[in-house]
Amino acid sequence: MASDPDADRLAVAVRTRADDFVCLTGNQLGALLADYVLSKRTVAGTLSPDHFVVETLVTTPLLETIGHAYGVRVIRDLLVGFKHIAAAIDANGSDKFVFAAEESVGYMAGAYCRDKDASVAALFVLELASELNSQGLTLVDRLDELYVRHGYYHEVQFVQVCPGPQGSDEISRMMQALREKAPSKLGPVVFHAARDYQRHEVRSLPSNTIQSQLPHPSGDLLIFEGTSGSCRVSMAGRPSGTEPKIKFYLFANCSPDVPLDEAKKQAQRCLLELEQALKQWLVSAVLK
Repeated sequence: MASDPDADRLAVAVRTRADDFVCLTGNQLGALLADYVLSKRTVAGTLSPDHFVVETLVTTPLLETIGHAYGVRVIRDLLVGFKHIAAAIDANGSDKFVFAAEESVGYMAGAYCRDKDASVAALFVLELASELNSQGLTLVDRLDELYVRHGYYHEVQFVQVCPGPQGSDEISRMMQALREKAPSKLGPVVFHAARDYQRHEVRSLPSNTIQSQLPHPSGDLLIFEGTSGSCRVSMAGRPSGTEPKIKFYLFANCSPDVPLDEAKKQAQRCLLELEQALKQWLVSAVLK
């Protein structure tokens, strides 16, 4: 396990039974910890339909699926940043808050603070890993169990860096192109809708016409929804708030009816081809 200097983010690598290491993503660890905390609360009888977990719009939908499986509320319509998670906790009552996660390896449990905390996350990781070890299992094994139960979820990030004086203009033109020339097909993925959190619109694709209003939240974020074969796919794009780059978050989900090995192959191949197609589209639509 490793944290950053102020101990608010936690990264974890797992030694598998094959004696190699797997680095968990923030999404994977968030799902593992959410399931662990919710399962312990269920056994203790301290969980009710009024309790809730929190995540951002660019964090894995698996956390939402897990929360609903335990019968709790899931607050997910949040922009990037733990300040939004903290505000949601205060607005919904900290006494009913259970767990929060964001994809950038940030996790929170309990009502003692309003920020991500690597210390409490590390304790939960150690407890879970110890329990699994006593059963001859690892965190990676438990992750596969979650996939078998809830379906396979795969996430990829792609970052387009735009340095120099012209960088800000390039980022603005990319977001404008995504809004006004919204792609209805990239690689194997066919998109049918786009949610625009700046213009507060849900638009149908390929016509790119307004389907409905999107009241909140408000920020420079676009999320495209589509399918590829048996996979549900989404793609989110937003400018970084601190660096000269634009971030893309790619998500694929296969039903639990699809055998896990096949689901992994489908979803991973889908997002690889989607990323390649997105890079080509950006060049043709904006950067040339």
